[in-house]
Amino acid sequence: KLRNFFSKVASIRTYYRNPGKDSLDEFYNKIKREIILVKPTLAYAYGRDKNLKNFYDETLELIQKSITSLDNELKKKKEKQEKEKKEPDYKFDSLDNFFTIIEGFVAYHKFYGGQE
Repeated sequence: KLRNFFSKVASIRTYYRNPGKDSLDEFYNKIKREIILVKPTLAYAYGRDKNLKNFYDETLELIQKSITSLDNELKKKKEKQEKEKKEPDYKFDSLDNFFTIIEGFVAYHKFYGGQE
């Protein structure tokens, strides 16, 4: 049921760990877009299994808060980059936290008997 959701999150994390030669803005826009596009996958899983209501609600809140944090963090990084004239920093604490929480969801789901 949730396999597609977790698969999408895993692909976002793969890109996060290796953004290639994308600029900070390109990187940010791709990450943000992909996180937003997780919502329909999540809605589909919830539509198929109404027992996922709490998971659905909590994950939507996590996504929204993560995007807000990501926006704030990007703004600070750009200001710092302009001030110090350094290479862009692609590490975002808000993304690290997002992935850690999602990993917790997966572990919790598997522990309580979730197969997918």
